[in-house]
Amino acid sequence: MRVFLILLIGVSVSSGQVPWFDGDVDTAAAHAQRSGRLLCLVFVKDKCGYCHQLVSEVMPDPAVVAELESMVNLKVAFDSEAGQALAADLEVPGTPTILILYPEMREVDRVTGVNQPAKLAELIRDYRNDRNTFGDLRRRRREDPGNPELIFGLARKHADRHKFTEAFALFDQILEVDPDNHLGWNDDAIYHQGAHLQLNMARPGDALKILSRGLERYPKADKAPVIFYRLALCHRDLNDPKSLAAAYVKYAPQLPVDAMPHRATARLITQLRPTSDDLLQVAWQAAEKALEIEPGNHKNHRVAAGVLLLIDDFDGAKSAIKKAIELAPAVGEYQDMHTFIVNYQRGN
Repeated sequence: MRVFLILLIGVSVSSGQVPWFDGDVDTAAAHAQRSGRLLCLVFVKDKCGYCHQLVSEVMPDPAVVAELESMVNLKVAFDSEAGQALAADLEVPGTPTILILYPEMREVDRVTGVNQPAKLAELIRDYRNDRNTFGDLRRRRREDPGNPELIFGLARKHADRHKFTEAFALFDQILEVDPDNHLGWNDDAIYHQGAHLQLNMARPGDALKILSRGLERYPKADKAPVIFYRLALCHRDLNDPKSLAAAYVKYAPQLPVDAMPHRATARLITQLRPTSDDLLQVAWQAAEKALEIEPGNHKNHRVAAGVLLLIDDFDGAKSAIKKAIELAPAVGEYQDMHTFIVNYQRGN
């Protein structure tokens, strides 16, 4: 086994009740072997907000700690030289990643990103008992090859490892197995294909094709609002507010009731600084719809204020941001925006 001397990174938080192992990965693996326990490696970076959230907020939760106490847990500095070498050996593409291993460094499974404490505790508990692991899903799929839930689970696990060719082939199988989405997994498959193309593979044009096809086929599906949101992000990446506005006009009336896609459309169009009155009209239409659906959400009032600023309605913008402050007084950005509007009006 290669020897890795892993330096713990300077995460400026207390590890709380998390039973961290003090040593390098080889010592930790040896300790796990002697004690008959699994090894849990937590790959984090110092300049990673989600890593800090995982280590300081999620993992110290009593439900998570209860699961971690049965394992040997070690933080690994992903951006150190030794951490990079270990990550390459274990095929860990990014952070935060929790990798659960047998003592001989064979993977049980992994958790990527940040989950709520109850969900993380559930995942760790399942993996410790070999439930819903990569191996478990493969075994179950051999017995039930056409089950879209099992296919989706395996696709997600490939995607978590950035093995997108394998993941996309499985996502496509879901669409073939249940083309009319009777079992409800097709919209999930389409969303994840589009998200990985846009976010992880920097291919927004290809993502648009898949996401648009999903909205055409399943406009009322549960995932339709987030499919549209991801489509809107693709138009933003392509710096194309005109196509974003056209997509909103086409798809928004069909979507399930949800303020998020409307708020996102208004926000992204304003971020792209449109000069056309037609585009600003669509942005305001989207902002109004978000407010209609969810008037008590401060984010909707903040977005409305941004649109109103672009159409030179400073009184309306000031009123909208004051409402956002009333709903979320701790958000400093809102007070800054209010101050800017007041000062601008005084200067003019």
